[in-house]
Amino acid sequence: MQRYYLSVLNLARALEAGDAEAVATWDDALDRAAGVHEVLVDAIPPAVSPSLRAKVLGSVLIDLTRSGWSVSVEDGQVYVAAPEWSLDAKGMSPDDVRAEKDRARAAMAGRVQEEIESERTRRFISRLESPRATESGLRSVLSLLADGPSVAAALRARGADAVQPVLCPADLEAGRDPETGLLYADIFRYFRLFWSFPTNAPPGRSLSYLIRDAGQPGSPVCGLLCLASPVPRLSVRDSALGWTAAWLEAVVVALDFPADAPEEHLRVVADAWRALPGHGPHTLSILDDVATLLGFPEARSAEALSACLRRLPASQRAQRADGARRRVLADLRRELEDALDLISFEGFGFAQDWARANPAKARARLESLQGEAYRRWRESRKTTARQGTSNERLGKGALASEAAIQDASREPLFFKKRVTQGARALRAWEEIAPRERERPGERLRQIALRRTEATGPALTGGVDVVRSARFALLQRQNRLVASQVLDVCVCGAIPPYGPLLGGKLAALAALSRDVAADYYARYVRRASEITSQMAGRAYTRPADLLAITTTSFYGVGSSQYERLSVRSEDGIDVRWRLVGRSRGNGTLHFSRRTSELIDELLCVETGRKLISSRFGEGPSERLRKIRDGLERLGVDADELLRHGMPRLVYLAEMRPGATRPGARPLPSHWRREGPSWTSVTEAWRERWLASRLRSCPEAIDEVARFSRVEALLSNRLRARRGGTR
Repeated sequence: MQRYYLSVLNLARALEAGDAEAVATWDDALDRAAGVHEVLVDAIPPAVSPSLRAKVLGSVLIDLTRSGWSVSVEDGQVYVAAPEWSLDAKGMSPDDVRAEKDRARAAMAGRVQEEIESERTRRFISRLESPRATESGLRSVLSLLADGPSVAAALRARGADAVQPVLCPADLEAGRDPETGLLYADIFRYFRLFWSFPTNAPPGRSLSYLIRDAGQPGSPVCGLLCLASPVPRLSVRDSALGWTAAWLEAVVVALDFPADAPEEHLRVVADAWRALPGHGPHTLSILDDVATLLGFPEARSAEALSACLRRLPASQRAQRADGARRRVLADLRRELEDALDLISFEGFGFAQDWARANPAKARARLESLQGEAYRRWRESRKTTARQGTSNERLGKGALASEAAIQDASREPLFFKKRVTQGARALRAWEEIAPRERERPGERLRQIALRRTEATGPALTGGVDVVRSARFALLQRQNRLVASQVLDVCVCGAIPPYGPLLGGKLAALAALSRDVAADYYARYVRRASEITSQMAGRAYTRPADLLAITTTSFYGVGSSQYERLSVRSEDGIDVRWRLVGRSRGNGTLHFSRRTSELIDELLCVETGRKLISSRFGEGPSERLRKIRDGLERLGVDADELLRHGMPRLVYLAEMRPGATRPGARPLPSHWRREGPSWTSVTEAWRERWLASRLRSCPEAIDEVARFSRVEALLSNRLRARRGGTR
């Protein structure tokens, strides 16, 4: 075992010294080495595979170094340190901002190249770039890249009208492009590889689009757009949408404003909100949400909200605040009732109605079942070298069969999930259920602040919010993230349309009613697979979009979303708003090779595949797998998963306030009332493209210099060493 440790130590010294040749030798040996699954029963812990552990540690160190981390060795110990990233462009020159963005791209270059260099992607690139016979002659993906000189000539002759954007669905169901014979989904995948950051296929729901320029021969691709189910947890987003304990506390405290003189109270709450950890100058004002709860228009300041309140008699001010408290409390309870309704109680030994009436007894019975349920699930995850784990999904046909859904609900995985979720929901219901002769205002304070009387405007970040309210907020978050909030995961221009602000066009496209209508049409009748298996019956979620979120590539700014807004047919403005920065956690800096080695290590040392990539076992499967592997190696997983590369978080709401508990949003359907694609493109040409051509004529020269042949992905493929790798 000592020689394996020394091998990793030597690699760390080579990384510290910048000895590229020694690192490359170690790296090549790592790729060529066959897995050795020795188990040392006399070691502590007893099941250890030292050679495999050395491979994992070496791969981790190489990944970190390639992502900008520093490695040092002192007294036989290896230390790593994450790079420091700028958190704001304030005080930075344009050159400094460009340098910071270049550094971020360089940190991700290894992951992007890994994606392109994989054997599967190599074959894919070769297939799409190979000419094929069509009715129009020989065509390939090259035909879908615009000719720079031709686009520039058209712009000089016709101005902004030279670009005629068309929104083209690019999912598997979309079929083939008649010009090239290529699948639209393959075209999207090819151009997605132009991005500077790696991406994985989004889980859950998704919509993909090509934005094409009908003003050029063959309608070349000028932009990409993909919307998908958001990540389950993102603190700044969750706070902005009203799903956190800190948000609940702040709203309840703000609603305790003195009816005769509310302004100072509201100002202190607003300042305390922005001062909370993780918040900052970009954080949306909590007073916007308080104004919505009180039935007023948007009010970003204490002065504006106080002005609205002063227009009402003092008695009505108190009534509105009390009504808001009632609705917030009612929504929290409704979330728990819905959560219980979506759990099948089959196999529990009692009915759901009895459980709601006797939550303490029902919870105790479920908690007694948890050990057996977990044991059955672990047994079902056993694996051997020859036998993998099941990754089967129900599929559309099975979801139409109540019997198939019920059978799936009885499987060890979903029995465990039903028992666990049922116990949690009943514990929360036990704490928050209505009581006789309760006073809603006092009860809500007790739930959110652990007190019944109004005191002062101080905030704690939700420290005193009780467990039941946190659980109810989480249920609301899960429900909306699963069906009515989407994330823009791919959005930008394809060269040579970057200098023409094609990225802004893609960001505006996400807000069009055409996208909302496509999403509704695709998912309005599609049963939710996991929820159906939990409920033991087919369950279909709503499909009307309420909000869209996205994150930038860089923490120092994103001009693509700045000052972008659209106006609906009935005059409602919807805009991209900056709501904060992400903390920089994730697995972006770990390679596919490291992930696969960790997966192998976990299987060898546990004899089970407890994280099996099976649909339904939980979100962020890769994150959980890497975390478990790092912890098994005895390193600080939390530190290594904090890459520290912040991203700006943006939010656009189609129905402002609709995601918050207690809100009363106006009934509207963006799929009918939002701006059409035609109006979006007209606004983009007038507001952005025409302005760009007037203020920056050199943008046309940049377009003219673009060579589509040089842009092909095959130019980025490295020659194989020894015919392998």
